[in-house]
Amino acid sequence: MGRVRILRDTVTLTAKRGTYYGNTKKAVCEDGVRLETTHVILLADSGTYFTEEKKSFFHSHVRVIDSTTTIFSDKLTYLKKRESRLPFTT
Repeated sequence: MGRVRILRDTVTLTAKRGTYYGNTKKAVCEDGVRLETTHVILLADSGTYFTEEKKSFFHSHVRVIDSTTTIFSDKLTYLKKRESRLPFTT
């Protein structure tokens, strides 16, 4: 709980609050999440990051910012290994 910062290869994840589950290598973050890579910044109210798979699920007020585009979404899945983003709206 409390200030969260995860550094893994070229990924930095920060959040105001979160819990890391070592057995599943999963971080569940709340109250503002920021994920940065060398190519993109993702911002959301909350999210879940799987450190081994380099996969993230973001929820509520999601923004993806890269050098040419900003995407807004309610939900987003981010796959770092493929450097792809899958926005979903409900």
